[in-house]
Amino acid sequence: MSQNLFKSVESRLWESYSTMFGCTALSYWQSFTTLANEIIPYLQGTDAPYHNADHTLQVMLVGQTILAGRYLQHHDLTPQDWLNAMVALLCHDIGYVKGICPGDNVAINRFVTGQGDDWVALSSRSTDASLTPYHVSRGQRFVRHRLADQSLVDVDVVVDCIEHTRFPVPPESKYQTTNDLPGLCRAADLLGQLSDSDYLKKLSSLFCEFAETGTNTVLGYESVADLRANYPHFYWYVVYPFIQAALRYLAVTAQGREVIARLFTNVYLVELEQSLLETGSAGLKPQAASQKVLPFCLTDNLGYGL
Repeated sequence: MSQNLFKSVESRLWESYSTMFGCTALSYWQSFTTLANEIIPYLQGTDAPYHNADHTLQVMLVGQTILAGRYLQHHDLTPQDWLNAMVALLCHDIGYVKGICPGDNVAINRFVTGQGDDWVALSSRSTDASLTPYHVSRGQRFVRHRLADQSLVDVDVVVDCIEHTRFPVPPESKYQTTNDLPGLCRAADLLGQLSDSDYLKKLSSLFCEFAETGTNTVLGYESVADLRANYPHFYWYVVYPFIQAALRYLAVTAQGREVIARLFTNVYLVELEQSLLETGSAGLKPQAASQKVLPFCLTDNLGYGL
C-alpha cells in the first residue's frame, strides 16, 4: 500500500497550528490528524484525473495559511473554528470517491447523489470524475455519517463550509459572503488550485474531467489550449470577487505571500503568452495595479520583490 500522503504535509500544518494556539489545544489537532490519516488514503485511491489527494493537500495547505493570516490579524479564531474549517477542506472533494457514501453500490455502478434518496447509475468505464455534479452533496452526506460521533467537530459548520465550495457559485445571497469560515474555505479551494506551481501542467487532467462530464462543451472549450487561454479571464472575472479577503490574510505571512506569488506567476505567464499573440494586450501588470491586489512587484524577468 502506498504511503499516506498526509505525512508529507503534517509537519507544516502542525508548525502553523502550534504557532496559532500553542500546545494547549492538542485534542483539536489530534482529532484532525486522525481524520486526515483515514480520509487522505481514500483520495489517493481515486481515479479522478485532477480532483485527488494532491489537490486536497494543496487546498489544506493554502487554507491553513489563510487561517493563520486571519488569526494574526484579528485573533478571532478558536481551535474549534480551525478544526471545522480544516475538516471541511479535508472532505470537500471526498464525494468524488465511488463507494465512500452509505448507499453506494460499486458492484452495479450505482451511487447516491447525496440529495434525498436519489441515485445515479454510471458506466463501468467512467472515472470518479463522473460524480462531479454530485460531489458536494455526496461529501456532505459522508461528513454527516462519518463525523456523527466526533464531539469536537461541529458537523453543521463543516457541511456549510463544504456547501460554499459549490461551483459555479450559486446566486443566492448566502453564497456571497467571503470573510466568514465558509467563504474562506471556498477561497482556499480556489486558491489551492490556481496557486499550485504545477497548475498549468495539470490543466490537461482538469480538461479530461471536463470532457467526461460534458462541462467543456458547456463552457465552450474544445481543447486544453482553450482552457489555458481562458485562465486569466476566469481568474479576474470569476474567481477574484470571492478571494479578496483571503488574499489580504495571505499577505500577512511570508508563506501566504509565496502563495500569492505562485498565483500571479501562473496568471502572468498566460497573459504574457496572450500579449505575444494579441496586439495591444494590457497584460497583468496594469490590471493588477489598478486592482491594488499585489503585495509584491513583478519584474520583467518574473522575479519578485517582496
